[in-house]
Amino acid sequence: QSPSTVMITDIQGNIEYVNPKFTQVSGYDAEEVIGKNPRVLKSGETTAHEYSDLWETVKDGCEWRGEFHNRRKNGELYWESAAISAIRNSDGEIINFLALKEDITEKKRMEAEIESQNRELVHSENMAAMGRMASMIAHDLRNPLSSVKMTLQILGKKSNQDISTETRELCHISLEQIRYMEEILSDMLSYSRPDALKPEWISIDKVINMAISLSQRRQEDQKIKLHIDYHAGLPTLYADATKLRQVFSNLISNALQATRESDNPRVNIEAMVELGLEGTAVRIDICDNGCGISDADLDNIFEPFYTTRAKGTGLGLAIVKRILDQHKATISVSDNVPKGSCITVILPVSPASKITPQSDQGESQA
Repeated sequence: QSPSTVMITDIQGNIEYVNPKFTQVSGYDAEEVIGKNPRVLKSGETTAHEYSDLWETVKDGCEWRGEFHNRRKNGELYWESAAISAIRNSDGEIINFLALKEDITEKKRMEAEIESQNRELVHSENMAAMGRMASMIAHDLRNPLSSVKMTLQILGKKSNQDISTETRELCHISLEQIRYMEEILSDMLSYSRPDALKPEWISIDKVINMAISLSQRRQEDQKIKLHIDYHAGLPTLYADATKLRQVFSNLISNALQATRESDNPRVNIEAMVELGLEGTAVRIDICDNGCGISDADLDNIFEPFYTTRAKGTGLGLAIVKRILDQHKATISVSDNVPKGSCITVILPVSPASKITPQSDQGESQA
């Protein structure tokens, strides 16, 4: 049996012959396609212009070579490389067209996998370099900042007779800025040196409630309505409670901040069971009616040092993504109709064998 699919059509493109390999690859019996146009295999991905170019080439008596992303009888997509040429009679007239095709689906899959691995390798190397830089900067700045902070604290404790009200106010402002810088350094160190996971069986609702309590003051100050819905029957998760509290604290804080310009600010948090191909998981949706996220920002929001805010390092969501990657979890962003954004986190109900209680490849990712 030929390893290639053979198809012969008349000059109008109607199928006159297919070999057994065609049936094996496409799922169609010969009787189902004889007399029909090869468009029965179309997936809709090849453009009309490409088909037009194909026909112009073969009608001129030249050979056309290319690839098709076709659809089998059962609906599955598959890739074929094809060589299509004219068959002439003894007078040199074109009487048929011959297509020799090969199923290259597996080849395409392997190429895509290799390309993905190469991208991940380049990304990991870039992240490692950025992590080393962040660690160096954080270490070099932390000690001088501590000295300045201590000096300002001592100065601020002096009596009103020793320093003026204006000087005291300047000390207070300076200390606030130092605390802000310390938060930046903490984020940089957290990103550059991810801690090992300490997984245990936990209840996700308790973790989220703790994260909510950390943002309670902002919620009350901005008069934000917070709606929480934990579906019945949520399973326990094998995860690091401290790390996940950090994740949800960051995501909830971002959602609250996004609503600051809304007339009726609202944040909804919903947790439910998610049944997928890889097993049971818990899905958490955090939706706000705030300013939303632009399409231009969507592709970059989880990249380190990317931020749309005047203040901040852009490491918050990068740390969130890293922690979720350690938990074999996923995170995605979508629009919240009619306004705002939704963050969806899907955490697998993982046995101990699926979560390695180590940092995410340690310094290789740092």
